[in-house]
Amino acid sequence: GLMIGGIGIIVVSVLGVGGAQALAFYKDPINKPLELVIVEPEVQELEQEIIEEEIVDEEPLPEVTPEPEAVCGNSGSMLVLLTGADFAGGVEPLGADFVRVLLLDFDEPSADLLDIPRDLVVSVDGDAPENQVEQPLGLAYHYEKTAFEGTQTEKVEAATHFLAQTVVDNFDLVSEYYFTIQLNNFPEMVDVIGGIEVTITENELECLEGTAFQAGTTTLNGNQTAEYVRWMPKAGCIKAREERQDKFLDILKDELISFDILTKVPNLITEFDEAITTDLSPELMAQMTCLVDKFEDDDITYHSFPEEATSTENGKWVVSDYDALEEYLDEIFDLD
Repeated sequence: GLMIGGIGIIVVSVLGVGGAQALAFYKDPINKPLELVIVEPEVQELEQEIIEEEIVDEEPLPEVTPEPEAVCGNSGSMLVLLTGADFAGGVEPLGADFVRVLLLDFDEPSADLLDIPRDLVVSVDGDAPENQVEQPLGLAYHYEKTAFEGTQTEKVEAATHFLAQTVVDNFDLVSEYYFTIQLNNFPEMVDVIGGIEVTITENELECLEGTAFQAGTTTLNGNQTAEYVRWMPKAGCIKAREERQDKFLDILKDELISFDILTKVPNLITEFDEAITTDLSPELMAQMTCLVDKFEDDDITYHSFPEEATSTENGKWVVSDYDALEEYLDEIFDLD
């Protein structure tokens, strides 16, 4: 999607830098890397049993499994926190409009994308006075960014690092990298690449009530695209909005890894360098873009939070069954 392909093409800018400077730029993270606190579960001390030494036959050494060949210059998997943040002053919804955790597997080229609802109330421990006990996830991001003193980039870094730590504390998902895009720049970015073609179905119209959208295939400009992915006329449309966002990301992925988009890279870099904050290096972004280009349609799996693990209590949307949630997340991310 935008998070994979859009930032990946920025690597082309390295061509304008020479020698050792280019190599350093290529391999270094663009923004401040994550520093997460991981609390290991307590291990109960087991009583030591005294056993007599026995002579046992030596077992044959296990067969050594060869290391998988590197795909696109990388191997293994990585977890990336993707955040779309609306920093346009006072425009709802404040803070993180969407939060997703991306699992990329280089060994068996595939991706899993989990949506974490922005309105889900989670435990928080931040620097902002509002972030001391619990807050909706997206709003907590807004409070943390507002409370931090520094440049715009430093504020975004602080809020993103806080969000990554909150995801660890609540869901045991440890992101290795992050990618944050400011959604108030989003319409202009879509316009630069010439708009997005999307097919709107009859079933989508109920949760697009109040807009001018009609069923059929059309090319959306930047403002129309922002409205399409963000519109939510009623609480019952949360799921529908998530599905539209996933659909849009899937379409955008194909658009952004196309050859034609490379001609537009200079405009994207010049106009929107402050709209994206990430600790990915250009090298990693190039590898990710290369990997996505190898995907078939069924290599990307979209996941939503399981309804059976959440409920509304006292007007708040909360996780009510952590065992069910842990089991669900373990199937996707192999938490053990």
